[in-house]
Amino acid sequence: MAKFPFTHFFDRNGNGQMDFSEELLAMKVFEDALPGEEPASCDEMENDGLDDGLSDDTDLEDINSLIDQDLGLHSPDFLEEDSEGDAAIWDDLEDDEDVWDDSQEEAEGPVAYLTFSVESREERFAKQGVRREDYPSQRVYDAACDLIDLQNGKGYVPSASTRQREIDRRRFLVEGGCVAARYLTLHDGFLYAQAVKENFPLPIEVPDEDERPVTSLDDLFLDLAEEDPALAVRVWAWIIREFGPYPQYMDGVWMPFNGLLYLTFRFPPEFREIALEELCQNSDFRRGLLETSPEFPDAGGYIAYALSHGREDQAATLLQSALKNPHGKGVRYEELVQNIFYRMPEDRDPEPWEALERAVFPILEGLPDKRTQRLLPQWKEEVAQRIQWRRPRPAPQPPQYADPLAATDKTVYTFCGVRFPGWQRVYYYRTNDETLAVGDQVLVPGRDGPTPAEVVSIQKHRRDTAPYPVDRAKFVVGKLRIETAKILCDIPNTTWRSLPHCVA
Repeated sequence: MAKFPFTHFFDRNGNGQMDFSEELLAMKVFEDALPGEEPASCDEMENDGLDDGLSDDTDLEDINSLIDQDLGLHSPDFLEEDSEGDAAIWDDLEDDEDVWDDSQEEAEGPVAYLTFSVESREERFAKQGVRREDYPSQRVYDAACDLIDLQNGKGYVPSASTRQREIDRRRFLVEGGCVAARYLTLHDGFLYAQAVKENFPLPIEVPDEDERPVTSLDDLFLDLAEEDPALAVRVWAWIIREFGPYPQYMDGVWMPFNGLLYLTFRFPPEFREIALEELCQNSDFRRGLLETSPEFPDAGGYIAYALSHGREDQAATLLQSALKNPHGKGVRYEELVQNIFYRMPEDRDPEPWEALERAVFPILEGLPDKRTQRLLPQWKEEVAQRIQWRRPRPAPQPPQYADPLAATDKTVYTFCGVRFPGWQRVYYYRTNDETLAVGDQVLVPGRDGPTPAEVVSIQKHRRDTAPYPVDRAKFVVGKLRIETAKILCDIPNTTWRSLPHCVA
């Protein structure tokens, strides 16, 4: 350490010791106070670094070549005089060389030298009891050093944080005591991939991490869910249990919670099924993911999935847990309901929507939220319309008029019950083709021409029992070729109209 007089004068923090910055200040002050070199004279500044291009052995002819002829100046007029003058000047300089040097040496006074040593970071903190060998990694050691500086009013504090937050973060990392603390970084959140790698046998390769994350959490789950969906669900529940209670140290709270809920639909279907069972059976997992999440949970997808598979109890359990989240409010509840509607299946089956009526609306009716209660009638009306649109229409009733031939005509007629793609209602057509069977694809007269339909029933009736008036019933055009039907089924958005060439 450097030694300076007036140490107390440069001790800015008043701790009685000179740290490195205070020593530099003192050194600068003493350096400025020492005598330096005298400024150069004007002559020296003019002549310094200049080269006139002339040597001592320059010939007269060369000198003559340098005279400007346009000015009328000739070398004979100036050569001898100038040569003598120049020689005299150079002789005088040679004679005075020793005198000039002696004057400079005599002007020099006593020289003071400052000596100091630079103390390394490790040495500085070692004096305070913080040694590298006492910590398991460089990351933990750096946290311990930063903690000392922050506690002494020094150290870096981000603009979006506070000194106390930074102190708490480093104390949490240094003291350890839990899984989350062992994998916390100074600035980049948790090392999720490293934690999973060290606590689970993985079927995928994960690079090592220490100072900062290398593998993102979404990339980890996208790969892991493809290889082992059950293991991916267990890892998810473990992350929520071990890291979920410390959202203040996360580098973004979205991914472990709502991020993976959203990414579920990019995972294999087995993952969603296993995750739903785990959420309903593992109360800790459900509580950490839905009830105590730092963001209102986006659970609409899982609720819709449970409703579409006839699991009303599971859907109600997830909805009740989500509504317990403290971050919920009117707008969030509305977004949750709309997300459930959006995730419901698009087929013509009304049962999932009827299950929604039975499982979701009773819970929302008991929710003390004014916005929810105001919007609830609209939601009920929307669901009722969706159900009505999907319910099959009642079968056509027998004709209300009397068929004059019903009592006398004992002919047996063959009726085919058909159902059009995307429709639940059954329509009846007559046929004379005795080879038709249930499941056949046929063409029947439609509004826009021959239209494909599937045979769902073959019935024999007389006039008095026919499902549709015999004289008004249209005939089946014919069977649809299997090859053509397969091709059309493989083509998305194909309109099945005007296909008489497809009839066998």
